[in-house]
Amino acid sequence: MKRSWVATCLLLVALAYAAHAQSLDLAIGGYGVGLGNSRNITGLRLNFVDHNVESVNGINLTFWKPEASPRAEINGLSIGLVGFDADRITGLTVAVVGMSARLLRGISIAGVGIDSETIEGLMVTGVGSGASTIKGVSIAGIGLGAQDVTGICVGGIGAGANDIRGISIAGVGFGAESVKGVAVSLVGMGAEDEFIGLGVAGIGQGADEAKGIFLAGVGLGASSFTGVGVAGVGVGAQELRGLAIAGVGVGANEITGLTIGGIGVGGQDISGVTLGGIGVGGEDVSGLAAGGLGVGGERVTGAAIAGLYLKAEDYFRGFGTGALTRIGEQHGLTIGLVNIASELHGVQLGILNYAGNNSGLLKVLPLFNYHRP
Repeated sequence: MKRSWVATCLLLVALAYAAHAQSLDLAIGGYGVGLGNSRNITGLRLNFVDHNVESVNGINLTFWKPEASPRAEINGLSIGLVGFDADRITGLTVAVVGMSARLLRGISIAGVGIDSETIEGLMVTGVGSGASTIKGVSIAGIGLGAQDVTGICVGGIGAGANDIRGISIAGVGFGAESVKGVAVSLVGMGAEDEFIGLGVAGIGQGADEAKGIFLAGVGLGASSFTGVGVAGVGVGAQELRGLAIAGVGVGANEITGLTIGGIGVGGQDISGVTLGGIGVGGEDVSGLAAGGLGVGGERVTGAAIAGLYLKAEDYFRGFGTGALTRIGEQHGLTIGLVNIASELHGVQLGILNYAGNNSGLLKVLPLFNYHRP
């Protein structure tokens, strides 16, 4: 007990002397123990405030807000109450309030925040972080921001960057210009430019160009979408290619592939296999189109299956069904209770069949009507 008390007293005396004389280095050739603001030391260093530090290797303990050390290189284990300010920090760095360096490499942990041009390795911060480039594993309780993020990025409230590559997870949401990889958000996410990979969002996600697999609780939106899109409410895009499934509906100017809408699917040009719980509608519809109530378009080509109403204002080519089929120019076969064609080049099968280009009594016939193409 007496020896411990004496050692403590000696340490306090040494620190007091070091505070007056800048540092007290118990070292040979730069190796040993540095008490105070040792600018160059390898070993153990204890200091209150860092200022104009040049090189520290080993164990570095500093307590208060640092002053400028623009050329400092710190390597090893560094622990600070307020944080560090250096040019390069490598190793395990822990600070209660924060840390700042041009390059942070290794494991960096801060309660409040981290500021750096480049962060490489594992970074953990409670409140937030900012950097130009982040490579490795980044975890922030409230938020994370950077120009370029590569690796695994986790933000409790959100994350934002110009370019994100790798795995990104956000509790509330995140935004970026470009996202490539896997992104998961409980609320939503957005990419101003492109999103390539796998995206999962509790509410919704949007991008200018989306390629890959995307799942959203509410909705998906993009200018150009290629891949697989599944949304609880809806999927919307200018151009949609691939598989799109929505609980309510799917809408796009151009749709190509397999499209399923719980209520309906709508677009200008629709091709492929299109299924709508209530209906499918577009200017040009081609392929297989099936609607619980109806299928409609200006031009319909392929197979159109409608529960009640099939309409093609301009022309129809292929096979179609509906309780009522109403077509401008028909090429092919329609089956319904009532079939109406302003110009028929094919066959109508139904209770009542009208062909506007037939003559006389042949215009309206029961069961069957025909006009040779």
